[in-house]
Amino acid sequence: MTGRVKVVVPTTEGPSTVLRVTSEDRSLRSVVCLGRSTTVLPVSPAYDAFVRKPSGVVERAVGHPAFRVDVSAPIDDGQSWQLGLYVAHRLQAVGRLVEDDGPADLVLWATGAVDGDLAVRPVEAIAEKLRRSAALIDGAGDRLLVVVPAGQADALGGLPEQVSTMAVDTVAALLRHLGVERPAAQRRWLPWSGAALGLAAAALAAALVLRPEPAGIAPGVASKPPPEVSASAPAAGPAAGFDPAALTLSVLELRPAEGEPCGGHERPVAVDPGQETPPGVCAVVARVSNDGPAAGFIWLVVLAEGTFREYAGNTRMVEAAVGALAPGDAAEARVTAPGWMRRPVVFRILLVAGPREAEQASRALAAIDTLSTGDLDRLAGQFLELGLEVRSLRHRVQPRP
Repeated sequence: MTGRVKVVVPTTEGPSTVLRVTSEDRSLRSVVCLGRSTTVLPVSPAYDAFVRKPSGVVERAVGHPAFRVDVSAPIDDGQSWQLGLYVAHRLQAVGRLVEDDGPADLVLWATGAVDGDLAVRPVEAIAEKLRRSAALIDGAGDRLLVVVPAGQADALGGLPEQVSTMAVDTVAALLRHLGVERPAAQRRWLPWSGAALGLAAAALAAALVLRPEPAGIAPGVASKPPPEVSASAPAAGPAAGFDPAALTLSVLELRPAEGEPCGGHERPVAVDPGQETPPGVCAVVARVSNDGPAAGFIWLVVLAEGTFREYAGNTRMVEAAVGALAPGDAAEARVTAPGWMRRPVVFRILLVAGPREAEQASRALAAIDTLSTGDLDRLAGQFLELGLEVRSLRHRVQPRP
């Protein structure tokens, strides 16, 4: 089908319509807000994890890691909102999501949990959600499509005949029905181009020497232990021609143009992670390029060390880039330097690489937001046991003037 679609997320308190999906700066956490107000709903941390890689699935589909979603009524905790919001993102990406009070060709009422493989999982209280949506169901008539997880179709028995229904076990089945195609560009990392590439290349050629961890920087306080990585199922054998030594890891600081604040034109400056640099850093960027003849798979993590990460509000202090890296391609992860800090901040960069994806590594790093420096140290040792390439750097950034 074609046409514009209004998405409704049902709750046990009543239906909540998706009013807007807005792209935000990639350094921010995704949030769900009530009715275009400044009220951030408690479901927002779970929504942020649902959006952003490596745990999330929205960024994987639409190529952007941070959004604000406005809804007409509160959405509680749980996971039943995931199907509706995922489809809202996919519709918005192709220009078919009805926003605010615009006219709709179809009203989509969808409930279901969505896992990392985009399978739709069962949820609770469907009958109550339908009862609370009675007025919407009567008003939408034959424009309404009600979607529930496969195996829970019995809950649809009492709906009016003119209402269309579906019971799905995958998100793909619903997207096919809606005629939604995947956006052409999905990769978050691309080689830098134009002036930025020239500046970065010149800086790297001038003075880039990567070192191991500089002495004297103590690891952060460990949180709960990370998930163990089993060494019983090592990563698959090397792909023909792949050589981890062909990966070049570099660290760059983004600095504002003279007389300008951060957030405007920012120039990349390659740095030696073992050397102190002047104040005035807007962000730290870790970049890995594949200079070899064969593709590999990389996990690139940048995080700001220290317990202050827990109090950084909506600014993300950790970033990851995960995926296949083709010959001649590059990936990067960027973390904004906190402008409100009045003491130096140490950024940790971890690169893990192999010939292809190792599910153990992806699972272990899925909770990157909660991992401490000690957790990463333990995981790095386990990744080495799997036969993966591991590189670790630290870079100290002085507070902004």
